[in-house]
Amino acid sequence: MKLPFRDTGRLEAFSDGVFAISATLLVVTLEVPSSFEQLLASLYGFIAFAFSFTMLILIWSAHYKFFRRFPLEDNWTIALNALLLFLVLLYVYPLKFLSVAMIWAMFGSTATYLPSISLRGMDDLRLLFIIYGIGFSMVFVSLALFYLRARLLSDKLNLSRPDRFHVDTEMGQYLVYSAIGLLSVGIAVTGIGMRLGLPGWVYFLIGPAMYLFHFIRDRQKKALGLVETAEEE
Repeated sequence: MKLPFRDTGRLEAFSDGVFAISATLLVVTLEVPSSFEQLLASLYGFIAFAFSFTMLILIWSAHYKFFRRFPLEDNWTIALNALLLFLVLLYVYPLKFLSVAMIWAMFGSTATYLPSISLRGMDDLRLLFIIYGIGFSMVFVSLALFYLRARLLSDKLNLSRPDRFHVDTEMGQYLVYSAIGLLSVGIAVTGIGMRLGLPGWVYFLIGPAMYLFHFIRDRQKKALGLVETAEEE
């Protein structure tokens, strides 16, 4: 059986185009200010855009790293790529809406030049966190599936033991991201701490969770006596 990897230029170019469109959707509603006061106020909008754009770049970077390491272009990988791009486009608007809502919560009436949003109360806010959390989780599940695909092809890709350990680690960390998103969804569903924005604060667990996850994986790597390959370094 032939190895399922070829030139992925067209696949990556199409994907980059979708990410570019997603970035445009994040900022497209910002208008050119007609006065200096509006220029100052518009900076609030760019704070929301910066947060949203950072999240989008993190997803793009994960996609880029996978295809640099595993230039797969089989039907399953194409299907997974299509799923990820679909989820990214679906995730953009909840991401933007939540970012704008966050800035409104931080700056209140002073953020007058932000795109107008309407939340009728705690029920709307709870549903917003649920929609965002599901989108967040599904995006990172799809990234984990990329590495699961590479793991299933490990023999055909001639992956060494350290390489397989690395693939498992990448897959695991994206599942941790997804779990935190689902935790936020669970808290939002129960309504616990909604007035304090607890479903949003949960995402700050990502840093400590990643530190603990990689600490455990590093100890496991040493225990297994695995040595990094030159490619991995």
